[in-house]
Amino acid sequence: WTRASMDAATQQTFDNLRPSKDGISKFDSIIDGMKQLAKVKTGTLGFSYLIRTEADGFGIKSNVHEIFDAAILAREIGCDYVEFKPSYSYAGDTEHALLKHSPERMNEARRQLEHLHEVETENFRVVYAINLKDSLDGVESPQFKDYHFCPAAYLRTLITPYGIYVCPYWRGKDRFKVGDPQKDSIKTIWQSQRRKEVMNSLDPIVKCNFHCLRNETNREIIRLMQNPNIEEVAEYDRFI
Repeated sequence: WTRASMDAATQQTFDNLRPSKDGISKFDSIIDGMKQLAKVKTGTLGFSYLIRTEADGFGIKSNVHEIFDAAILAREIGCDYVEFKPSYSYAGDTEHALLKHSPERMNEARRQLEHLHEVETENFRVVYAINLKDSLDGVESPQFKDYHFCPAAYLRTLITPYGIYVCPYWRGKDRFKVGDPQKDSIKTIWQSQRRKEVMNSLDPIVKCNFHCLRNETNREIIRLMQNPNIEEVAEYDRFI
């Protein structure tokens, strides 16, 4: 599958949220590339839309007014789905909490989202991130973690050209880097002493004091580990 992070339905909004270093807009070329991929793809193609407002800072303008138009655009260029996600705030090494937007902006976003069922077809669907409702409702999102290891990190990892990390939240942090895919095979890295040491040091209660999308996954996996005869898993967890 391929998913492009667009966050906009027009060039003007795209350029505000994703400006190009050379000052030349890439919106049209990306849309054209997605159209070409849609013609030859054998997997799925998605259009990602991160809901953002002035609360994001850095001169960012709201994109909530283009939610419905983005869904139309995604369908027209041949995507299989459009996904709407909330934005997060970042501060320091660990902070990752749902960004709190103004009630006015979230009400505007909600009005747009309410009509998205009109866009869906047999071949095109609208996907909503797990925490989107909390963001729209302005819910504070500190997470209580009562487990000392991260099961999700044993099942999925982050591979980048410059290193393999235990998860996306620790991208670029050397203390959570388990190896270099340009020097060693993934199998070697996965079985290495370095990875074992990093995993042993990854205590979510101590190290992961932020909003983690794998929190509920971890809770469910631990529940299954403690009750191996359970035949049903929670419906919310798409990965399991």
